[in-house]
Amino acid sequence: MTDRHFVSISVLTIILLMVTAFAADSNRPRKNQSSKWRKVVWVDEKGVRHVTLVSPRSSGESTEGQPSQRTTTVLPKIISAKVRRIKGVDGIELVDGRVVKYIGVKAPSTKDPGYKQAEAFHRKMAEGKWVNILPGVEPLASDGSLWGFVFINRMTFINAELIRHGYAKAYPVEPNTQYQILFQHLQNRATKRKLGIWKK
Repeated sequence: MTDRHFVSISVLTIILLMVTAFAADSNRPRKNQSSKWRKVVWVDEKGVRHVTLVSPRSSGESTEGQPSQRTTTVLPKIISAKVRRIKGVDGIELVDGRVVKYIGVKAPSTKDPGYKQAEAFHRKMAEGKWVNILPGVEPLASDGSLWGFVFINRMTFINAELIRHGYAKAYPVEPNTQYQILFQHLQNRATKRKLGIWKK
C-alpha cells in the first residue's frame, strides 16, 4: 500500500469518527433544554391551587431524560376549543362538532326537581366559552364522544364546579378516576349543605 493510499484511508477514518461522535452528541439530551411539559392549574373554593402536568408531545416522541417510549407513559395533550352548546348537565358540544362528556360526573335526571336549575347553571358557565380539555386515560366513550376533564381559562374546573354546587353527582368509572377523591369530597359537602339537587 502506497503512502498516499494510507494517508487517504487515515483521513477518511478520522472524518467518519468525527461524524459519528457529532451524531451521538446531538442525540444526547441536554441539561439546559427547556421542559416541554405544561401545567393545568385551577383553584377550588378554598383558594387551593391544583396542578396537573400534561405533555404536548406526540405519542412518538420520548420523554427527555427518561427511558424509551416503550417503557414511558406520555401524558395526553390538552385540547383547546370553543363550546358551541351544552349537552345537558354532563357534557358539551364543541364548534367542530365533537362531543365531550365530563369525567366523574353524573347528570341528574330530567325529572329531578333541580334539573332545570342545574342546566341553566351549566349553560351560563360553559356555553360559548373557550375551554381546555384534558382527556382521560381512556379518552373515548362507547358512542365515540370524548371523555375529559374540562377547564375554563385553566382556573374553572367545570367537572368539579357542577358537583360542588350540587348540580351533578360524583360518578367515578375506571380507569378515569384521577379526581375521584376530590369529587366525592365536593359531593359530601353539597349533600350536607343541601345544595342543588340535594335540596329536600
